[in-house]
Amino acid sequence: MPEPVQEQCTYCGGTGDGHRTLDQVKEACGPRVALAVDYLSYDPQDKGETREDYIARLGADNNARAVKLADLEHNMDLGRLKRPLKQTDLDRSLRYADEHAVLMKEHIRRRFAHWVKG
Repeated sequence: MPEPVQEQCTYCGGTGDGHRTLDQVKEACGPRVALAVDYLSYDPQDKGETREDYIARLGADNNARAVKLADLEHNMDLGRLKRPLKQTDLDRSLRYADEHAVLMKEHIRRRFAHWVKG
């Protein structure tokens, strides 16, 4: 993701925690960032989607996918957690690794599909 878009997503994010509406994000940061923030917003109560559906949905937007991949890479770093680790920490990190793999496959598919002959 281009650095300015990543910075804008960081600055303009926060719809999930109730600080900003998507309309406010769109006004402050533009439609491209608002679309990425919308893709990144996950509230199973609101949209009625599973975590798997959410990860699959992220694959459709290049910017949202790039932000989520970076987020998952950070979240998988068990070195940032207090020792001793709990089994739930390991389980969560493994779930993040699975989600990262799904998004990376989609990234490769979308990024390089035009190189495939036939």
